[in-house]
Amino acid sequence: MTHKLFCFGLGYTAQNLIRHLKTQDTPWQFSGTCRHLSDSAPVNSHIFDGTAPMSDLERHLSHVTHMLISIPPQNKVGDVVLHHHRDVISKLKKLKWLGYLSTTGIYGDRAGAWIDDDTTPAPTSDKGRQRSKAEQDWLELCHSHDIPVHIFRLGSLYGPGRGHLVNLLAGKQRKIVKQGHYFSRAFILRMWREFWPRPSGPPIRAEVTIL
Repeated sequence: MTHKLFCFGLGYTAQNLIRHLKTQDTPWQFSGTCRHLSDSAPVNSHIFDGTAPMSDLERHLSHVTHMLISIPPQNKVGDVVLHHHRDVISKLKKLKWLGYLSTTGIYGDRAGAWIDDDTTPAPTSDKGRQRSKAEQDWLELCHSHDIPVHIFRLGSLYGPGRGHLVNLLAGKQRKIVKQGHYFSRAFILRMWREFWPRPSGPPIRAEVTIL
């Protein structure tokens, strides 16, 4: 059986997921959205910038089995994918898994205290509150239509083509000094190797992972 992944937003994280899945034995087909079409697009791409619905979306998604959302919410609109395409996504018959890329910013300022998967979000910034609202909206949609959903709360990711050494060699290194501020870093390929759902495994109705 061929699995079909559609990515709303073909950024760094989504492109690394596609590279990871191409190394697997299971056959995959890939497509997704970008703001502007280019010859360098890694997969079959469609224009979607969040200002208007994507054209002919129902046809493009009719056979999709997995979906990744990596577009951040926007002021006054919230999650642009839900804003324009909630009804279409809710009616997809073959969708087995939906992943949403969020941020650890939903936990707010913890004054250096540790957080874990059971920590209650308490965003202190507008962006954090928008992300938290988007999470809840996706969870509500998926629960209402029995779609397995995985929320990834991400800090800073590094991997091929991105990291401190890459920035140093490119002359783009930055020194950030903030008293009492801690940074988290996660290897992007570890993220997908460990947390991508196994096609043969049982579906998980909802899961939250902090990286």
